[in-house]
Amino acid sequence: MRDAKEYRRLGLRAVRIGGGAAAIFVAALMAACGQDTERIPGTFYAAPDPLPEGAPGQVIRTESTGTPPGGGNARRILYHSRTDDGRDIATSALFVLPEGAPPPGGFPLMVMAHGTAGLGRTCGVSVQPYTQLAAFGNEPQYDQFQPYVEAGFAVVAPDYQGLGVAGPPSYLVGRVEAQNVIDAAIAAHQLAGGQLSQDTFFWGHSQGGHSAAFAAEMLSNRSVPFRLLGTILVAPATLLRDVMQDVIDDDPIPQPGEAAAFLLFAAISYAETYPDLSLDQILTTCTPEESKPCGTNAVPIASQNCLETAVAPFLLMSEIGTKASAYVNFPLPRVWVDRLCQNDVGNVPMPSPVLMVQGTADTTLPVGMNCDYFENVACPQDVSIQFTLYPGATHTSVPSVAFPDILAWERARLAGDAAPSNCGSPPAFCGTVTPSEFCESGG
Repeated sequence: MRDAKEYRRLGLRAVRIGGGAAAIFVAALMAACGQDTERIPGTFYAAPDPLPEGAPGQVIRTESTGTPPGGGNARRILYHSRTDDGRDIATSALFVLPEGAPPPGGFPLMVMAHGTAGLGRTCGVSVQPYTQLAAFGNEPQYDQFQPYVEAGFAVVAPDYQGLGVAGPPSYLVGRVEAQNVIDAAIAAHQLAGGQLSQDTFFWGHSQGGHSAAFAAEMLSNRSVPFRLLGTILVAPATLLRDVMQDVIDDDPIPQPGEAAAFLLFAAISYAETYPDLSLDQILTTCTPEESKPCGTNAVPIASQNCLETAVAPFLLMSEIGTKASAYVNFPLPRVWVDRLCQNDVGNVPMPSPVLMVQGTADTTLPVGMNCDYFENVACPQDVSIQFTLYPGATHTSVPSVAFPDILAWERARLAGDAAPSNCGSPPAFCGTVTPSEFCESGG
């Protein structure tokens, strides 16, 4: 239970007002709506209109973001990418080179895909990379990147389509996330030229794990100026089917408020991405006069804000018993189930070695989901994967807890060592996982 001080920090009042739950939701909605949409990124993020033709990854423009903590040369970049249906679109990213001259052959590159930030345009990591942006809680997102820059890696961090530059949201839309990741790496090579080696790693945390995995799966269909040595999945969102089943069962990890918000982030993105989907197929409805928790009242909160502001009203409502079924009608239509399952990691095997890490105390994404992916998807596909669980580590602490092992794994790949795999010997915490039937049963 959050205390009154925490609610005040989030701009909410944890009190009942006259009309009970409905009034609480209205107060929460009024507090959240518009907080982040009032902050529009600067002119750098205004893409040329019309957008000149450009190949995926071609740089449109750059500007300095100043010296990052720990040193280095950092720039935000605008580059060409593609929507899910193949249209040219501008997207943005942060690009950082370490201090000093590159080593022989150039700096290895890490494409670092960040976790859930929300759907507001100001939520992109390149917009305010060194500040405690609401999208990332109490620490700057750059805190996750800095150790790798200090260890001698160049880093490029895509914002994802719809963050920074205006465009359709792409939350958990695997094909779009993947193109943003791959195209950011191409843009980095265009900018840095001979300062980069061909050796590249994809790294993703949470939603970013979903992005990095899809990028690795799609890379074989692209011609790129780099060589992928491995993919690092840090507490990744892999099997959306497992998360959805938990939400439908009203026993989700994350807790019901976060689950409802994340589901709406995805629903909004999918409805704008796929022509066969629309929100009115799944949302619960109510009139503004009813002022109760329902899908049509909740969409403005989920669609216009960064993470903490967007999630806060759902957290508040869940503490008085409101579940995801207040916002979304279950069971989902078959067309929605099919699109969700299309965006599961593992529909195509990853050809590069994989290191997957997670904490046993993760309450944001279920550990069982990644046990399921490891045991029932990746290993049967002969993916070269090592899965390590860290006792007591949380969703937010595992990137730093696992950093020494991730760095050692990367250096071993750079040295040409064979990648380890523990297929057949899953972490004891996993046990034996029965595959989910969500996709086969239709939700």
